Amino acid sequence: MKPGRILLLEDSADDAELITELIADHLGAATRVDHAAEVEEADRLLDAADDYDLILVDYMLGTPPDGAEWTAQAAARRSLPPVIMLTGMPDAPAIERIAGRMPEISWFVTKDRLAEELPRAIDSAMANRPDRPSCDGIILLADDDADDRLLIEDALREVEGEFRLDLVGDGAELMAYLHRRGAFRHLAGTPLPGLILLDLNMPRMDGRMALRALRSDPELRRIPVVILSASDAGCDIQEGYELGANSFVCKPASFDGLVTMMRTLTDYWFRLVALPVRLR
Repeated sequence: MKPGRILLLEDSADDAELITELIADHLGAATRVDHAAEVEEADRLLDAADDYDLILVDYMLGTPPDGAEWTAQAAARRSLPPVIMLTGMPDAPAIERIAGRMPEISWFVTKDRLAEELPRAIDSAMANRPDRPSCDGIILLADDDADDRLLIEDALREVEGEFRLDLVGDGAELMAYLHRRGAFRHLAGTPLPGLILLDLNMPRMDGRMALRALRSDPELRRIPVVILSASDAGCDIQEGYELGANSFVCKPASFDGLVTMMRTLTDYWFRLVALPVRLR
């Protein structure tokens, strides 16, 4: 699911130009970006349109209120689409504190890593919208490679049925998503995924660490996990099963192979086997 219209609240003209270029590169020219340099202008744009799919907000605006305060004020007046906060703070605890009191914010992106983090944040914010229509099953993909995520998303569209693919970029985001913490608090009360596709080699918390955490958590350990890896090394396969993976699949080299893989996985996990009620 790609956003058709984005509101960008950013007081730096240079940063706004860079962000707009990154969005165009990632989403294509069909996505419209409305830039507001001041909160008053952002308010006018929100009041004039009700079709924004995504909002990007600079945390450190030049004049009060700051980005978080503006988001809270805007959310008090209207229902907001997913909000991505752009920040210069690399301090994870500080970001967690803001996220803890701001369920409206779906994602944080640090400005010194815009090119790397913004495409992933956009994909995840759109994929994880709680207002998405009902579907035949929810699949959570944990993979830090944006190209692989896009290919798997495209492959799933070729599969019969309406399946939802939610996206995270590493094991830490996977656990935050499943526990509905931080940037994923807006998903509280929505169903857990019926299947997790887990890459092994990811930053921060890799797939092995994430699998250990999943299988030691009484609330999450029943969720089926399929390791989806570029590795076909025997030691990786053995370790994956020892850690509690339900299956180990080597990533196909072709798009047709990905389509076949996704069709097989959805047929097995969502049509053939019986899952616990909570995971349906």
